[in-house]
Amino acid sequence: MSETNALPTKNQYHTAKWWQIVLFSLNNASTNIYLFAFGFVTYYSTGLVGLSALFISQLLGYVRIFDGFIDPALGMFIDKTESKFGKYRPLMIIGNLITILSFAVLFTTHLLPESTRLIVLIIALLVHKIGYSLQASVTKAGQSVLTNDPKQRPMFNIADGIFTIFAFTGGQFFVSNYLSPKYGNSFTLGFFQELAVTIVILSFVLCILAAIGIAGKDRNGYFGVGEKIKKRRIK
Repeated sequence: MSETNALPTKNQYHTAKWWQIVLFSLNNASTNIYLFAFGFVTYYSTGLVGLSALFISQLLGYVRIFDGFIDPALGMFIDKTESKFGKYRPLMIIGNLITILSFAVLFTTHLLPESTRLIVLIIALLVHKIGYSLQASVTKAGQSVLTNDPKQRPMFNIADGIFTIFAFTGGQFFVSNYLSPKYGNSFTLGFFQELAVTIVILSFVLCILAAIGIAGKDRNGYFGVGEKIKKRRIK
């Protein structure tokens, strides 16, 4: 069994250090905190953009359908991606930057003329799903690159579960005990701006830490270890 980042031989397990597994599991937390933030999109859209609650709820549902269509295409894109910086790290960073851009547009939609707000909002939501799915897909795909040792794989799930709980419970604590009282327990523009900035910064930091975790294994020799590689098509 390999205990280092040396390339594995055929039929040999390759392992990772505990800190690599813990750091890489932060990639899921990096995307999950956006899910938490999306719980407030309805309040923003109805309070500042001027859309009905029923309409925005339906719109968010349609966006999730779009997410189901693009996931296979993104998976194929990940399979074909290869660079001098590895396969997964560039996609994690690019995906996170796309979500940052979408959030910047999403939470400034109220500044636009009313006739264009809905179109821009829809585009921002669709772009967000592309960036989110790109980064989130790496969470699953990168696990076997990090380690394929059955004894180590549960460690990722444990760390991921702990960080996910912190992402949602910590987010609720932040909103209810700090952010909401700060803005008079109402959903004001300042509330949404500070929430968006906090989410963006925290998600990006977690993404960078996750990239550090997988850096030692994000190279040729670990891609597709233990798999029979076959040609894939978008169909």
